[in-house]
Amino acid sequence: MSLVQIFSIIMVIAGALGIYGALQLDIVYNNIVGPAVMPLIYSIALLALVAVYFAKGRNAPKIEWNMMLKPPKSDAWIFYILNIVMFILLYLLGTIPSILVFSVGTSLCLKRMNLVKTIVFSALWVAALYFIFVVYLGVQFSTGILIK
Repeated sequence: MSLVQIFSIIMVIAGALGIYGALQLDIVYNNIVGPAVMPLIYSIALLALVAVYFAKGRNAPKIEWNMMLKPPKSDAWIFYILNIVMFILLYLLGTIPSILVFSVGTSLCLKRMNLVKTIVFSALWVAALYFIFVVYLGVQFSTGILIK
């Protein structure tokens, strides 16, 4: 089994948990789109992308366990750890703070942008998501147990 396939299996578990969690929420709420729709869309999209990624990983080299902690493989571990952190924050803080923390954390940990650009881009990204889903589509974002 290749490293790509192992990471794909981990993400299938995350996607399945996302679907399970979304199905615990209302899909329709007061004749509008409910809070389950956004996580359901993300989770289904994740599963579809992971299926393609898993299939592409069939031809990848078999895993050597010592290579997993060396760059660029270590960047993949950081990304998956940030995904786990995002799932925990979704439960504790809700959608908006968790997406903001995930976006800033991903950019900083993977060294894609400097701090100011990261914060500006993340704030714009979260504002765009809020406008599209909450304002335009009427989707309610989930709030975490610490915010309720």
